[in-house]
Amino acid sequence: MNEQEFLEFFEGLFDGLNEAIDMSTEFRYMDEWSSLTGLAFMTDMAEKYSKNFTVSEMKNAETIGDLYNIYQSK
Repeated sequence: MNEQEFLEFFEGLFDGLNEAIDMSTEFRYMDEWSSLTGLAFMTDMAEKYSKNFTVSEMKNAETIGDLYNIYQSK
């Protein structure tokens, strides 16, 4: 998956995203972000793409680009 597809996947986690996002977006500061969104991200990555993110990886990531880099490394 390329960066644009990853951004589209990420946007798909939200119902009606109210802000523009890019790879430098610090996702934890998004109004729509919650711990449940994080779990949904991890679950969808595992089910749809067979990419298992750890809680530690999620905690250490700051931007959507960081999440993409983790995705690419798996």
